[in-house]
Amino acid sequence: PPGMGRRALQRFVEIESRPLVTLLTPGTEETFYSAPAPLFLLWVSEGPPEPATLSTLSSAAVSLRGAAAVGTMDASKPEHADALAFFDVAPHGAVPTPTLLAFNLANNTKHFPPSAHPA
Repeated sequence: PPGMGRRALQRFVEIESRPLVTLLTPGTEETFYSAPAPLFLLWVSEGPPEPATLSTLSSAAVSLRGAAAVGTMDASKPEHADALAFFDVAPHGAVPTPTLLAFNLANNTKHFPPSAHPA
């Protein structure tokens, strides 16, 4: 875009080159968590998200592009056990699935839906 300095242009390209919604896998986690965004939104469900949910997440990701990275996590996959424990999400935690979590990696702040306040 016109008038952008080099640094702003690099950030723009980095943000716009990322997928709107990332399916978290061992191969995508590092890239997802290194997104240049202050907030991370994570849809956690048993299995892949339903098409309507994915559409809603994509719409949110468009609106929040640059402010938040949006991802999905399949809680039934054993490779997500550490993340699920960190957020206290089912199957072994107090927060049921499906749920939308928000967190800030810079200050390690977790945000839960109003109906799912872990003990």
